[in-house]
Amino acid sequence: MEKLFSWLKNHHIIYVNRSFERAFGIDPTNPDFSIISNESVFAKSKTQKNSHILLIEATTLLNSWQLLEHPTSLEYIKNKKSQVGPMHFGGIIVYKPTQKIERICSEHNIPLLNPPTSLTNTIEGKISQVTWLEELAQHLPPHQTDIAKNLVWNYEPFILQFNQGHTGSSTQLIESEADLQAIKNTFPERPVRTSAFVKGPTFTCNAIVSKDAVHLGPLSYQITGMAPFTNH
Repeated sequence: MEKLFSWLKNHHIIYVNRSFERAFGIDPTNPDFSIISNESVFAKSKTQKNSHILLIEATTLLNSWQLLEHPTSLEYIKNKKSQVGPMHFGGIIVYKPTQKIERICSEHNIPLLNPPTSLTNTIEGKISQVTWLEELAQHLPPHQTDIAKNLVWNYEPFILQFNQGHTGSSTQLIESEADLQAIKNTFPERPVRTSAFVKGPTFTCNAIVSKDAVHLGPLSYQITGMAPFTNH
């Protein structure tokens, strides 16, 4: 963290995120780090003394690209760049880049620090992941890739994943021939990855791979699918 804070002193960063809680990891009193997010009761309670936190009030929760394209946000970014100077404005960062966000940044000459969307999709894609991992793919649970219509029920539960999805939306547990047939009927030509089902608790571990090391965050218990925390 010392390297990060040292770098921030000469490179002001603005985190644009629809969920204020996700951007709240760095001390909000740090003047070298700005946040643009949706207005909420929690967010408002943390911004009273922090002029470098911008909350956008809207009738609905705005996505990252909508926050970024909001006139108030564009004016804030323009003023911040002028205030710290072009040489000391690091740019913006979003939770997950998209082509739309890249286009907005390009149109308004805003540096985007996230990796290119094309690279992100390749790394995160469940099928393309197998290819770029090469020999490291052996550390994944036993798996294979095919198109959905070719899958055959073998009387054992398994995990089926489409190439792209977010927070588990592309992952399904197939527990019966009927489950599998529903997928084959709906998406017969879609590429899928099937993996052995490993029964047990699920944990999340976020990590950053830098040129110097792999930085691991703490383990967290995955509550997806557990009422009353989530509805899916």
